[in-house]
Formats: sequence, structure tokens, C-alpha cells
Amino acid sequence: MDPLTQGLLGASFGQALYGRALGRRALVWGAIVGMAPDLDVVANPVSPMAEWLWHRGPTHALWFGPVVGPAIGWMLWKWKGGRLRDWVGLAIVALLTHPLLDVFTTYGTQLLSPFSRQRFAFDAVAILDPAYSLVLALGLVLGLWRGVGTATARRAAGAALVVSSAYLGLGLVVNDRAEEVARRQLAAEGLSQARVAAYPTLFQLPFRRVVARSGAEVRIGWLSLIAPRPIAWERFEAASGPAVEAARLTAEVRVLEWFAMGEATPRV
Repeated sequence: MDPLTQGLLGASFGQALYGRALGRRALVWGAIVGMAPDLDVVANPVSPMAEWLWHRGPTHALWFGPVVGPAIGWMLWKWKGGRLRDWVGLAIVALLTHPLLDVFTTYGTQLLSPFSRQRFAFDAVAILDPAYSLVLALGLVLGLWRGVGTATARRAAGAALVVSSAYLGLGLVVNDRAEEVARRQLAAEGLSQARVAAYPTLFQLPFRRVVARSGAEVRIGWLSLIAPRPIAWERFEAASGPAVEAARLTAEVRVLEWFAMGEATPRV
């Protein structure tokens, strides 16, 4: 998700777990450390495809938080004082929850990088979702109002984390439901073996973009689960031939097809 939301997530965990021990520093540094993995966008600024190649790579792997977090926590402890275990715990949690949130979007996250270039995406929510961010922000505001070290602040942050996590779960349910509705319609249209995938759209959790593939035919449509109607498909055939094969030999198209996780379609 966007860096601001990642900062809110890191601050929320800081308030819920370490607000009593670290006070407002838990929110500030939870947010800063929580946003830090997105600094990978500057890893190779000269390449036009650098963000595709490097963003959500090693800094978003599952090992990054447990390995790098203790070093960051130690530096914060030396600088800010307090208890070492609190700073280490805060840094690990803030770094680890960053990729765990990103994986619920469509963009694709390399959880096993650099050992594997496999991209994971659960397609629950869009990369920008104000509803998710607002829930976390409300918990933080309530905590700041009542005092970061109070039990009320911890409960507010904990409740915000539970509700926001349930929202991600709802996104998964919505996506599964959209794919089921699309499959039923396709079966009625004589395409019972089509491969169907639904994707979230910006700012609208119940509204999904649906892609169906059957052989060379590709169908794209839109579906609202609040007011469902038959999907009006846009149809086209995936191109083939020498031009497509020549393009696939280029570094740019190889990156594109890897980034798209099998969903790229050639057209001439």
C-alpha cells in the first residue's frame, strides 16, 4: 500500500505494543520504520523499469524484518535510550508487517526475495484504500487524545488493527465472490473452463475488474457486488506470430510478463 498507510500501520503496532514503554516515540518510530522498506524505489533510479524490478523486492521479504530489525532497534536504543528489547521489537514488527500488508494488494510482493523472484498478490484491496487507512488513523487519534501510554490507547490501537485486518479479509471474500459470479455467467455462455481472475479497484471495495481467459480469447468486464448486473464483456484475441515472439525476447517484455504474473496479453 501507499507509504502513508504503511506508516499508520507501523504507528498502530507501536501504540498497541510499545506505547506504554516508549510513549509517543513508539508511534513516531513505528511509522518511520514501517515506511522504510519503500525506500527500495531508489535502488536503481536510472533504469526505466527499475521500480518494477526492485520495488517490493528484498526489503519486502519475510526475512528482512527479523534480520534487519534488531540492528535498527539497537541504533534507536543507543540514540533514544529506554529498553533494548522494546526498540528491537518495535523495529521487527514495523518492518515485518509492511510486506504482510502489501501482499493483500494486486501489485505483487516478493516475499521470498532474493531466494525466489516469485511475486505474491492476494487481490483483496487496491494499493490505495482510504477506508483501511482511516480506521488506523482513528485508533491513533484516540490514543493520542487519551494518552499513548494508557490502556485506552492500547485498546484503541488493537481494535483498529483488528477491524482493519477484518477489512482485508472482507476484500478476499469479495474477490472470491466476484470470481464465482463471473464463472457462473461464463458457464451459462458456454465457457465453463475459462480461467477467471478478479481485481480490486481504487476506493471501491465491492467493485471489481474481472478478466476471463479461454484459449486465445480474453474477456474483460466490471462487476459490482452491491448492485450486480450481467457483466458486459470486452473481448479480444491474444495476438501471436513473429512480432510477438520477437517482442518476448526483449528484456523489457520479459520484465513485463514477470511483473504481470502471467496476466500479460500480447496485442499487435
